Amino acid sequence: MENPHDWAILARGMAETYAPQPRDPRLKLAYPLASREILGYQVDVRGVTTETQVTFQSVGRNGVRRVIDALLRWARTERADEHVLTIHTQIFASRHDTIPAFKFVQTIITNLLKGTPEAGCRWDNLFVSIVDETGIHRFPVSRAKTFL
Repeated sequence: MENPHDWAILARGMAETYAPQPRDPRLKLAYPLASREILGYQVDVRGVTTETQVTFQSVGRNGVRRVIDALLRWARTERADEHVLTIHTQIFASRHDTIPAFKFVQTIITNLLKGTPEAGCRWDNLFVSIVDETGIHRFPVSRAKTFL
């Protein structure tokens, strides 16, 4: 991706997808959202690594406000792709609250080891780990067929 704003949109989308939800139903965003905006972002490209930091907020129609600060580190080489997404989620019970009712930090690490190309495709191995306040969670290795 050439445009830094595209990286911010990607990081926001990934963070929204994987951000933890509070168990308390009063703290869940009610859809459709009343507003959603990017508060700021920064993109830094160094060689094969792109780091994107984005802060955004969403306000549900019930007045619950969620602020997410996400850091996405994406490294791509010929042999592997590595994504490290750290999501700091804060949920405020109302639009005007200054102290979060819910806070959570989660890091999702994915490593995709690219297989040997053969007959127009390759079999890749995907390793996923999630680190949060409950511990380190490693998932079984997944195999994915990639068409070239």
